[in-house]
Amino acid sequence: MNLPAPPTPVLVACLLGLGLLPFALRLARGRSVGFAALVFCGWAAIAATVARATAPTPADPPVPAGERPLEVVADEYVSSRSCLPCHPREYDTWRSSYHRTMTQLATPAAVRGDFDDRLVRGDYEMHRMERRGDAFYVDGERVQMTTGSHHMQAYWVSDHTGRSVSLVQAVYLFDEQRWIRRRDAFLQPPVGHRRIDHWNTSCIQCHSTHSRPRLAANIDTQINEFGIACEACHGPGQDHVSPASSKYLA
Repeated sequence: MNLPAPPTPVLVACLLGLGLLPFALRLARGRSVGFAALVFCGWAAIAATVARATAPTPADPPVPAGERPLEVVADEYVSSRSCLPCHPREYDTWRSSYHRTMTQLATPAAVRGDFDDRLVRGDYEMHRMERRGDAFYVDGERVQMTTGSHHMQAYWVSDHTGRSVSLVQAVYLFDEQRWIRRRDAFLQPPVGHRRIDHWNTSCIQCHSTHSRPRLAANIDTQINEFGIACEACHGPGQDHVSPASSKYLA
């Protein structure tokens, strides 16, 4: 569904300024043209200030896609965005749910852990957590993704084998507002069993929609959507949306 772009602050200021022009001329009646110009410029400046203050905040920049799984629509999965035109209420309730935020890219809007330049104890060693602008780092490695949005949040960094990410050995608790070791947050299997280390071979199965691990020499993992989206339960939606696509979908 294609929506018109919102007006820019400059355009809003110009329109407001033009709307104020007749009032400036009325005030300047019998006075100099310079006075009219002064009144008009003052009102235009106020209009520009208001326009800037009410302008929409730009979205967070995406995490670079070079070393993390990609969202790629494939195999008759059409993504939850295709459900919105006909099912807006259901879409809104899903979007505000913990299912949608179960797995997210590590943007400022998603990350809830305290990365304010601090040392945190992990399973086997201490880790330095940092924030640099809109990016988050653990021991100098950029955080690519997050898992968890209800009680705690875990973080993933690239393991430099393609689009594969590894679990940081510390987890952030929301209510207590503190970091704990990963092994204190997750139930541990018997000794000798595989731990949760790689998102591509563990969490991907339940915490994303239509996962394709694509485990080769250079891992190229793809999913339809991060998090648990509409088609995780309802299945691929291509056949459902096709009859209505010409009327409702862009």
